Amino acid sequence: MIRSFASSNLGKGIEGYQERGRGTCPVFFACPQKMLNLFGGVAVHAYIDISVFVQAYVYLTSISLIGGVMAENTAEKTKASQLAGKYLTFRVASEEYGLEILKVREIIGLMDITPVPRTPEFIRGVINLRGKIIPVVSLRSKFGMETIEDTEETCIIVVDVVRGRGSVQMGVVVDSVSEVLDIGGADIENAPTFGSSVDIDYILGMAKAKGSVKILLNIEKVLTDGDLEAIDDAMGMA
Repeated sequence: MIRSFASSNLGKGIEGYQERGRGTCPVFFACPQKMLNLFGGVAVHAYIDISVFVQAYVYLTSISLIGGVMAENTAEKTKASQLAGKYLTFRVASEEYGLEILKVREIIGLMDITPVPRTPEFIRGVINLRGKIIPVVSLRSKFGMETIEDTEETCIIVVDVVRGRGSVQMGVVVDSVSEVLDIGGADIENAPTFGSSVDIDYILGMAKAKGSVKILLNIEKVLTDGDLEAIDDAMGMA
């Protein structure tokens, strides 16, 4: 319940507050400017029952939270729409992954890979692709999966990786290539969180397609700066 009075009746207002006891609070003592703003700048003060004040606070807080959730949902939908497009899907172990088709240069069958000494395990070596030497990495090793023998389906996806102001070509060994899928934004969700200790920056999102979930990869984030430096060193020794 709100009872207002003019500034000239301030003394009477204080007496009224004393008569009403602990059920009200003199809002104009704590936040006179806010009260003036509420009444369009008119020099009017008010008493507000504490219960009414609490209800108003809860209401405004709820509106703020709802607005925050709506903004977050809008941001997620915007991100998903930006990720929509064509992806080359492939399999490593029992999981299916996807790479933006614009990052893929070509797909080649497994060919002779020249090992480079003193390089990390995930670097399979280098290949000579039509006269150009490019490094080759194993996603199985990079993701900490069990190493297996290559099969007839094992292949190399040649991708463009952005480095500074340019890009470099790199081969990625996968167990098999599936197909190119056109994935809409409505079918892409954010990657789940596993705590601050787990880095998932390399995951663009989780796509639902053809009855299964595809993990969409950011190839630039799959390899860390240290990994790329190790690859540069391997290229220098090749």
